Amino acid sequence: MASPARRGASTRPRQGRPVPAAAVSLPVARVAVDVPLAHLDRPFDYLVPERLTLDAVPGCRVRVRFAGRLVGGYLLGRADASDHQGGLAFLERVVSPEPVLTAEIAGLARAVADRYGGTLADVLRLAIPPRHARAESARREQRETVPDALAPDALAPDALAPDVLAPDVLAPDVLAPAPRPAVPDPGSWARYPAGRSFLAALADGRSPRAVWSALPGPDWPAEIARAAATAAAAGRGVLIVVPDGRDLDSVDAALAALLGAGSHVCLSAGLGPAERYRRWLTVLRAGTLIVAGTRSAMFAPVTNLGLVVLWDDGDDLHAEPRAPYPHAREVLALRAHRRGAAALIGGFARTAEATQLVAGGWARALGGDRAAVRRRAPLITAAGLRWPVEESFEFGKDCFGLDQCQARLYTAILRHLVLVMAALVWWAMHVPHAPRPGRHSGSRGGGEADRQIEAYPDRQCAAREERRGDRGGTEAHSGVVRDAWRDGG
Repeated sequence: MASPARRGASTRPRQGRPVPAAAVSLPVARVAVDVPLAHLDRPFDYLVPERLTLDAVPGCRVRVRFAGRLVGGYLLGRADASDHQGGLAFLERVVSPEPVLTAEIAGLARAVADRYGGTLADVLRLAIPPRHARAESARREQRETVPDALAPDALAPDALAPDVLAPDVLAPDVLAPAPRPAVPDPGSWARYPAGRSFLAALADGRSPRAVWSALPGPDWPAEIARAAATAAAAGRGVLIVVPDGRDLDSVDAALAALLGAGSHVCLSAGLGPAERYRRWLTVLRAGTLIVAGTRSAMFAPVTNLGLVVLWDDGDDLHAEPRAPYPHAREVLALRAHRRGAAALIGGFARTAEATQLVAGGWARALGGDRAAVRRRAPLITAAGLRWPVEESFEFGKDCFGLDQCQARLYTAILRHLVLVMAALVWWAMHVPHAPRPGRHSGSRGGGEADRQIEAYPDRQCAAREERRGDRGGTEAHSGVVRDAWRDGG
């Protein structure tokens, strides 16, 4: 493993400071240093002082000297020896003994960084919220002995290579069992031909993956809540990600109505740093099985993850604006694949990326049959119900869905084309007979010139084009349509 110390350098500290004693057990700590440089995107080895033996647990925050500067980082693991031939620097201090980086999140962050061409430090900055000392100290558990995670057989020396992050290297995910809810009835999932079988697979502990085309209407939060409760009843964790706070409030209300208050945790940036970090620690310590949130919640350390749910994956809010710019759909799909979890990617309209997941065989399509779609999305809608769509697209999307607005259906486009062509034919037949300024009302043409044109068809066509002149191609096209209509074409 690499080390920030020079090859052949000694472990003596700076002048004026006593030489610290290294830990007797597992003295080498492997640290992911918070440095955004791509050529330094790898773990570095440090020595653990004896005084930090109990606090330096895998997953905790640490401070180290790197290139002469004091920087932060995460302790990925501890080992008996280092591959580095030179001297090793000591850890400066442990910021907090709380193991905030779990094995699953460390592996996921490494995979996301490799997929998007970023660094592990950039992804961990998105995955783990900033520390709030008061919220952390209020919920910290007292540790009297060395944790079992420090056992030598659980921390292999080569387990933290950038491409190999074993799930048992860092602190275990499960710290305390969470209560399981009862299995709910299918409810509105019965409207979908494959709805009952999808819920049955979740209840059996299997991992179905579906791209869900939700029927228009306000039932989608309740359907997400039933799917989450079914997976939680099997003892598996659930992670729900929605685009914005309004959708999160809808899912929160649906979960509370189905399972009761306190059965889940909601994570969003609007909570404030203290409350958000407190709830995040509740999820970390396995205080709940169901977690719902906005984009930042895609990295939430959910216990025994068994189902990921993403609503409206085509919304731009799912795209992270900070490097390496991951998308919630890609992160959740990657997370479900790595953990062997079920996945439900839904929305009123299916995106090209979701269609690709179905075409590639990674997921299956889940939607209503044609009769159900026609009942839920009628062709004729009361005019008063279209006003909310004009006032607020988000409100209209929640009430109707995009399909009911007849904006993306092939049948709607075809009917609009028929209406436009019918109007064009009527216009072509009636407008040419309307009286024009400067002519007598009883005259069809323009006098002697028109009578000469009617006697010679070639002149008639040429004069017709000359009359239209710079009026554009619309009238010329209408003349062709009129002639075809009269000839029965």
